[in-house]
Amino acid sequence: FGASSIQLNKLVPLICKLVTDSNSQVRQQAIDTLVEIYRHVGEKVRSDISKRDIPEAKLKILYEKFDDVVASGRMLVKEDGKSMILI
Repeated sequence: FGASSIQLNKLVPLICKLVTDSNSQVRQQAIDTLVEIYRHVGEKVRSDISKRDIPEAKLKILYEKFDDVVASGRMLVKEDGKSMILI
């Protein structure tokens, strides 16, 4: 199981659309979900969402949250794309 067993290339575009949903709870959950995916996958997510139709203000929020996850040490993947084991 894990990020490698999920077809993220099909999920991420759908989640990106939800970032601009009219319901604020849906928007927040979409952002939280992308952050969680980022924790498991890493910079590939940042690269992918930059190509999606996400407003600049929302992208800025996402990038800040991604940076916060990295700074906090909560990433589950290393820079080289290999999974880390957290103890």
